[in-house]
Amino acid sequence: MSVRLRLTLLNMLVFALALGSFGAMVRVQVQAKLIESIDYQLYHERTNRIGRRSSNGFTLEELRERFAEARSYDAEMPTWTFYLATGTNALDGTTPLLDTASFKKCVETGKPIWNTRGNRRIATFKTKTSSGPDIYGQRSESLAPMNSELTRLNRTMMTMIPIALLIAGAAGMFLTGRALAPVRQITEAAGRIGVEDLSERMPVRGKDEFARLSQTFNGMLGRLEASFDRQKRFVADASHELKTPLTVIKANSSLALADPDLTPDYRETLVEIDRAADRTSRIVQDLLLLARTDHAQLSLKESEVSLAVLFQEVVSEAKKLHPMGATMEVQVAQESVWGDSHLLHRLLLNLLDNALRHTPADGKVRIVAQPSGFTVTDTGEGVSPEHLAHLGERFYRVDSARARRGGGTGLGLAISRAIAEAHGGTLLLESEQGKGTTVRVTLAAPTRA
Repeated sequence: MSVRLRLTLLNMLVFALALGSFGAMVRVQVQAKLIESIDYQLYHERTNRIGRRSSNGFTLEELRERFAEARSYDAEMPTWTFYLATGTNALDGTTPLLDTASFKKCVETGKPIWNTRGNRRIATFKTKTSSGPDIYGQRSESLAPMNSELTRLNRTMMTMIPIALLIAGAAGMFLTGRALAPVRQITEAAGRIGVEDLSERMPVRGKDEFARLSQTFNGMLGRLEASFDRQKRFVADASHELKTPLTVIKANSSLALADPDLTPDYRETLVEIDRAADRTSRIVQDLLLLARTDHAQLSLKESEVSLAVLFQEVVSEAKKLHPMGATMEVQVAQESVWGDSHLLHRLLLNLLDNALRHTPADGKVRIVAQPSGFTVTDTGEGVSPEHLAHLGERFYRVDSARARRGGGTGLGLAISRAIAEAHGGTLLLESEQGKGTTVRVTLAAPTRA
């Protein structure tokens, strides 16, 4: 789940809780106001229906007369009842108490009492009388209209809250997308940054947290770029400086080996020195080539390269390197490609050398020319998936001890990939352990017939 979606859902959850709390508070307030209105009607407005009292109040006989008169034009008046302190109906002596508990409490305190029983609101109060026993009135009002209003309010809120949440979600997605746009830009910029080119920088806009994050990343990239540049310069300079002493070692070892009077032990030692000088010279040359590709200083002398001639030369040289190696088959599906013949020769030779080194003598290595490139396929031991992703990394060997015995340096595939990329192409590897490996080289330059 993306950060944008998580933030939107979190905002919707908070908004839903806020709306729910607000809706509950509104409902409680509305209910309280409706109850207050009903209580006012019960105690004040309905009492006036009987008529205005004198300052001394009614007598029991006057109350009966006025009630009978009011009942004649108000159908709701029968819901009014008046009682003596004993609970006996003061008007007709038959109607029971509407709320016994409230009546007893009103008799004890003399204060008005409101209570809810079932779906009705009941008011109990003491009336003022001029003479005779105390009289207490009880009046009930149905809560059905109020409950109906509350139901409509609930229905309205249950309809509006989801709509509000949808609007809030859409607005949240939009605003969150706008807020996280700098993160997306930083991610895209970071994706364009590679080890080969650390000059890319994050966009810095404004003075907020994202701007400070971009500045921090840019500072880190600057330090990494400087460190990589120092490393590349060191490799190039060290490789260049090693060329001269290696040449001297090679010349002296070759000159010493020309002496026919050397003892066998001395000759064997010189042979090892000569081989080591050759091996080190190859590594130095490879490092110099990679250093030039790192600095984009690998100049291509492009021309039309005949694939038939290129394959013939490389196969002949590969046979000298592996005289007892596997059988090589060549298939030319096109006449030529456009590129640097020397570098393409080295690329293909590296691939063949690597294929022959890891293919048994009874196996086969097949070289096929494809449109804008070629493919090298062997029936060798193959590479396991955990190693396949690392092939092409500098000095990486699947089996380091075996590679050293076979003369590999771990730079062949790295150089081949660098040459393919210098031609604007790619080098892809496919392998299955026990069945062989396929290397596909694609060159971006157009084919020249």
